[in-house]
Amino acid sequence: MPEVLTKYPESMVYILESAGVKCGTGTKQQILVDCPPKDFCSLPLGEICIYRLKDATSMTQISAAELNDAFNQVPTIYSDINVLLLMLSCLFGLIFGLLLRK
Repeated sequence: MPEVLTKYPESMVYILESAGVKCGTGTKQQILVDCPPKDFCSLPLGEICIYRLKDATSMTQISAAELNDAFNQVPTIYSDINVLLLMLSCLFGLIFGLLLRK
């Protein structure tokens, strides 16, 4: 059963409840037994546990090391290839500008 990590847990609960899912009602937890009852949602075919960002280390299906690896793989605007492309674009613009000036 899935564990969901979100910055906006209240919105997630609202969306699930609008679809008829029961959340935080004290329903018996059969699989996600470590999920805090207030963050537990029960569906006819399964269970969902909603975690806030600050509670990510409490997740049982994803470890802190796996989260760290995932975040370290996210490219940033300052990654090596982006800096190189930016410098080449500036150089091309400078050369093109000088050629047009003549």
